[in-house]
Amino acid sequence: MHIPDGMLSPTVSLVTNVVSAGTIGYGVSWVKRYFDQKRIVLMAVLGALIFAFQMLNFPVGPGTSGHFMGSALAGIMLGPWVAAVLMTAVLAIQAFVLHDGGVVALGANVLNIAIIGPFLGYALYRAVVSTKETRAMRLTGAFVGGWVATITPALGAGLQIWASGKANFAVVMGSMGFWHAIIGVAEGAITAAFIGYLLAVRPDLVESTNPVEKGTMRGVLITLSVVAIIVFALTVFTSELPDGLEYVWEHVLGYE
Repeated sequence: MHIPDGMLSPTVSLVTNVVSAGTIGYGVSWVKRYFDQKRIVLMAVLGALIFAFQMLNFPVGPGTSGHFMGSALAGIMLGPWVAAVLMTAVLAIQAFVLHDGGVVALGANVLNIAIIGPFLGYALYRAVVSTKETRAMRLTGAFVGGWVATITPALGAGLQIWASGKANFAVVMGSMGFWHAIIGVAEGAITAAFIGYLLAVRPDLVESTNPVEKGTMRGVLITLSVVAIIVFALTVFTSELPDGLEYVWEHVLGYE
């Protein structure tokens, strides 16, 4: 769900770039002051894992595909501010190196995927877990966080397209919400799977507010790295179908 250049108006692009730059600027200062340096390697490996997953599209319906976004997973594991900085780095590399997502539209993608996604995903995870701190509720919270952190950024993109004068409000919001509600099921399941794995082997790494226990993270880092390598290898089989945003833009709104 990376917005390419040309989809948004110059005004919307400018506003989202300014808002995102200010927010991430504060996020960088927050990370410098409060981030637990014991998690720095975990942050790097998680970034590589999310980068790989975002390159792997899977079919979700007739003529469209989706991919794992990772915003909620990063928010739950690292905290929303660290996740915002991490996701911004991933999006910047994709835009400038791989041309996946526009350079001018980078602020909009950062706002949707790197800011809204991690903060909402983390908040919903915490809201669910606060009712009862059991493994089942943590997995439920991870699923809900992943699902909502997929739909809400999609609706944000739809709102930006509408504000750019490119679409009818009801049509673009309904279409983006529908397709990404389906994609969000896979996002929630993958997020819950990773959180479940960490709860089994290193529960102290699940939330940034937990103190990191003594001992090595080697096993976790190796596992996440191996998964990232496997996903990178599987990208040769990635679906060629347009993702949810591209499908709505081309087949619902009628743009080429």
